[in-house]
Amino acid sequence: MLVLYIGVLSLAGVCAVNAARAVVAERKPLASQWYPAALAAAAAAGAAAAVLALHAIHARGGFYMPEPAAQIVGSGTALLHNLGIAGQGLLLLGGADFLGLPVTASAGFIVLHVVGVGLAAWGTGLAALRFLRDRDLAAQLLVTSVAVNLAIYVLSTKSAVVTQTREIAPVLPFAAALAGRLLGPRLRGPSLLGPRLLAGRLKAAMRFGLAPVLAVAGAGYLAGLVREISQPPAPAQNSALASWLEARHLRTGLSGYWESNIVTLTSGDLVQVRTVNVSARGRITPSVLEAKAHWYDPGRGAATFVVFSPGVPGYRGFTQEGAVLAAFGRPARTYHVGAYTVLVWHGNLLRKLG
Repeated sequence: MLVLYIGVLSLAGVCAVNAARAVVAERKPLASQWYPAALAAAAAAGAAAAVLALHAIHARGGFYMPEPAAQIVGSGTALLHNLGIAGQGLLLLGGADFLGLPVTASAGFIVLHVVGVGLAAWGTGLAALRFLRDRDLAAQLLVTSVAVNLAIYVLSTKSAVVTQTREIAPVLPFAAALAGRLLGPRLRGPSLLGPRLLAGRLKAAMRFGLAPVLAVAGAGYLAGLVREISQPPAPAQNSALASWLEARHLRTGLSGYWESNIVTLTSGDLVQVRTVNVSARGRITPSVLEAKAHWYDPGRGAATFVVFSPGVPGYRGFTQEGAVLAAFGRPARTYHVGAYTVLVWHGNLLRKLG
């Protein structure tokens, strides 16, 4: 869906605007606009081919893509909240989310990234102002994609929390490309114009204070990079839980979405934790999200434990102990591993899944 919004929809819209401007404002014949029409048609054909391919894969027993779960916000209050979340998300994408941080050296490096976010915003705003008179199709497409992505994000329920910022991740490279494309020549000038004009532009930039700011920010980015790579590597998330399960030969079990995926990954598939959900009736059921049917086939495997996790802010944990006990009965053993609780049974839990 993201590709349809920021790729197909944006390209079709830009091509339509350019063709209409040429025909209406510049009095060019409609036939002369075959190129933008061909681009829009190619985008639509590519989208149609992708949809047909997904249907064909599903029909042959392969994966399928469920419909997006997001909805349109229902109130002005929610819309204002989403605008604030989107603003914080833009800072987060640019590495400049300093809000709420204590005043430390690390926070100083983060604040420096506001310069990069400002340049991205400047380049995007400049592209928006020049949209109708610009002949740069790439810049038009980039700024349209940024606008569409942000608009859909703010208007949807996906922007309720800042942890959903990944939904606007394309804004970062698109805005950075616009900054380099539109602001770079303003600072350095094309090399083909000669050193005299280049020096004049640099002097003008110095007069406005832009070059010193960029030099300080660039030095700060380099210092921050050196500081980051000199730190000892952090252990993989949930690696302690994965090692504990592996050491006790607990190879296959069940848990919520995050614990299942992360433990299975960090253990190198030596410990396989499969995702289960709790239905509206309180039954434990296999997940159909990013899952394979044979993982839950009791004839092909056996699950012997369940992991409970309290979760963290922004991510729901797996704490439905009542539903688990109702489905599988009392466990043979109970362990506490850090913030996690592990229940172990002697039988195959897959036989009792809903």
